[in-house]
Amino acid sequence: MIDKPEWHDRQWFATTVRDSDLVKTSRAAVPPTTVLADRDSHSRLRHEEREPTTVLPIAVNADENTEAAFADFTRAFLVAANAAATIPSVSSPAVLQQRAQAPPESVCNKKQQPARTMPFEVKPLPYAKNALEPHISQETVETHFEKHHKGYATKLTQITEGKPEATMSLEDIIRTATGPIFNNAAQVWNHTFYWECMMPTAAASSGGGPSGALAAALEKSFGSVEAFKKAFIDRAAAHFGSGWIWLVQRPADGGLEIWEGHDAANPLKAGLRPLLTVDVWEHAYYIDRRNRRAEYLDHWWPLVNWAFVASHLK
Repeated sequence: MIDKPEWHDRQWFATTVRDSDLVKTSRAAVPPTTVLADRDSHSRLRHEEREPTTVLPIAVNADENTEAAFADFTRAFLVAANAAATIPSVSSPAVLQQRAQAPPESVCNKKQQPARTMPFEVKPLPYAKNALEPHISQETVETHFEKHHKGYATKLTQITEGKPEATMSLEDIIRTATGPIFNNAAQVWNHTFYWECMMPTAAASSGGGPSGALAAALEKSFGSVEAFKKAFIDRAAAHFGSGWIWLVQRPADGGLEIWEGHDAANPLKAGLRPLLTVDVWEHAYYIDRRNRRAEYLDHWWPLVNWAFVASHLK
């Protein structure tokens, strides 16, 4: 016989249950949790799929007969423990194998979505980022190309998503769009053209100036190549605010002129043919020259790729 202490004596009851032969026997019915050797896997298991708690359905009659209540408890505990042995652990070999064969999912338990392809790609630079030194530094080219030029393409992708412009060429967008879509499309196109209007310092030093049909066209429209250079540099230096200065050809008569555009303005929208451009936004020169735009223009001129300019002449 077991003495009948009060039910509130929890320490007695816990010790008695722990040391009972019936309870010790029931422990063998519950499989041990598999210990994962792989640290990362263990971490994922610990954070993503914690071992579920098995609630043992035990009903004990709380009457005055403590001995009978204890016997009821142990019998119910043994039955519940044997039933729990059939519940698979999330760390059991079978469950782990099932997890390995399942398709990967994101941390928020959703299937990964395929990455969206950017429709407005930025062409790689036609030379190394340090190829324009000492006239334009690698740091300036890096910032200008990676931050500003690519930034316009990223923004254009965002604001055209789900719109007809998302599948249009940059040229068509420039000719037909307005507002932010035009501004970002034009800036992508303008910058690509700007990079191609220059050549590496090593090549420029032996490339010479305009020649052939281009030189003849400049002389016809401006009086001489030197007169064109002065007019172009003066317009660029005096331009108020941000923008682009262009040498363009009029399709109607083939004549050349200097075209001045504010902000993102592009001569394609005016029906003109671009031949040459210089960027006079401050981000094009501020790292190297601070606010000395004229100094920047003096260093930009020797880099002009006259073969590229001539290739657009009709």
